[in-house]
Amino acid sequence: MLDDSAMIDGVKRFFTRSVPLLAALFAVVAAVYGATAFIDWRIASALNEPSMVRRIALAARPEMIIDNNGTVEVDRGAMDYISDIKVTKKSNSPVADTVVITPRRYMAHAPLVTSVDGASLNATPERGQKLDWVIKLEWNSFSEPGRNRLRIEIIDR
Repeated sequence: MLDDSAMIDGVKRFFTRSVPLLAALFAVVAAVYGATAFIDWRIASALNEPSMVRRIALAARPEMIIDNNGTVEVDRGAMDYISDIKVTKKSNSPVADTVVITPRRYMAHAPLVTSVDGASLNATPERGQKLDWVIKLEWNSFSEPGRNRLRIEIIDR
């Protein structure tokens, strides 16, 4: 059997070896946790900045709003993908008949065209010349004195 002094020496040796290792392990865990908390805080503060939210929104869902004459009223990043828009109307019609969209580069999918002002609209995309998308618009209902604006959303990026 071990006497008391041998047991005390063994416990002392254990703690003199273990305490520095445990302290180093604790320091590493605390440093990793601190770095992770700092990075999370930086990301959260960046995402709460309005300019960052705008940049993310423009990249995630580029769209634009045009009127019946093809005038761009709002651009939310879509003009980075579109080089030209041509809108045609039938004579004596208050609404657009066809929208021709010329992309800056090849788009595998046609831009999504919808009504902003609540009109009922069927948009049928077809391939046009070169890279163009020709979107034929069939209005089921629209507001005669209204603006009848169109939203063009870029699907393919």
